[in-house]
Amino acid sequence: MQAISNLQTAPLYVQLADLLRQEVERGVLRRGEPIPTEAELCRLYEISRATVRQALGLLVDEGLIVRRRGRASFVAPVPPAAYAVTELRGFLETLVAQGLAPRAELLRFEMVSAGDDVTRRLELIEGARALHFERLILVEEMPMLLDSGYIPEDLALGLTPAQLGEGPIYRLLESSTGAVIAGVRQTIGATAADVRESELLQVEAGAPLLRVTRLAYVMRGRPLFYGVGRFRADRYQERLWLRRPGAPAPALTLLAGPDEDSARVSPAEP
Repeated sequence: MQAISNLQTAPLYVQLADLLRQEVERGVLRRGEPIPTEAELCRLYEISRATVRQALGLLVDEGLIVRRRGRASFVAPVPPAAYAVTELRGFLETLVAQGLAPRAELLRFEMVSAGDDVTRRLELIEGARALHFERLILVEEMPMLLDSGYIPEDLALGLTPAQLGEGPIYRLLESSTGAVIAGVRQTIGATAADVRESELLQVEAGAPLLRVTRLAYVMRGRPLFYGVGRFRADRYQERLWLRRPGAPAPALTLLAGPDEDSARVSPAEP
């Protein structure tokens, strides 16, 4: 058992969180299984319950452990997905790149009259139609994302429900249209789960969700996709590298999971 000490620079609760994180990474504490109780951790490391609770709170915020009312804390069954914002990838592509096996359940696939907001964003003419789809993305049967989007009718004619039920959206669009997606305008915000979202994502009504909107463009051309993703806030993170103007661009190890050294991604060119 490793010791924690007031003689170290890091606060006691950070030291304890680091030790528990390492035990999860080494498989000593296994995913889906309970961790030692607060009382046991107090006794093992000779620290106060307040310190233990701070450490566990830190790991809960990271998505590494899950607290259940009236029961012990558990190691999260699936590590939180983390999207390193250096290159454009769809959510399914990101999960696969992390060695996970996502599954999509197609909930909606229909051609609809584009509303005012969708018409404006996709630069459509008044009265135009768009393909509207919605799918639930699961990892190890745990729902992580409610994904919906709109594609202009003329660009969506080659897409089938089977394709949208299993394929990464950007790859599907590029293969069906022959266009190359040059970039995406993305907005990230917070929202609260409504009744339907709470049922699909298996969270309480009113639970925090990360709402990500994306508008994808082809090079020097029209927008071809508008999407809205509602992520479980405890199962998804977006991590960015930001450089001060004028500072050199160093080699960078980006966070792509609970272990900061688990994946290495080169930074985007400034």
